[in-house]
Amino acid sequence: MGSIIKERCLSCGKEWNHFEGVGFQSAYYYCDKCGKEKMMNICDHPNLEETAGSCNCGGIFRLHSNNVICPFCHCKETESTEDSPIGLWD
Repeated sequence: MGSIIKERCLSCGKEWNHFEGVGFQSAYYYCDKCGKEKMMNICDHPNLEETAGSCNCGGIFRLHSNNVICPFCHCKETESTEDSPIGLWD
């Protein structure tokens, strides 16, 4: 089961829901360069990989990332706005 984290960019100030982890049927990958999101159906890709191909910006979609990148301005300076996840997804 995955978690939904409320994130805020420290540069542009925008907020969004960031989906982390792996669910029962899908997984969220994020580009390590621009923050673009890519969801993959696990039923179509039963061998869950750490990476899921290249992004058109030149980055790599990764299942686990050390930091969250703002999907609006691509800044790597973000923070969680809640002390715990705001929800779970599957």
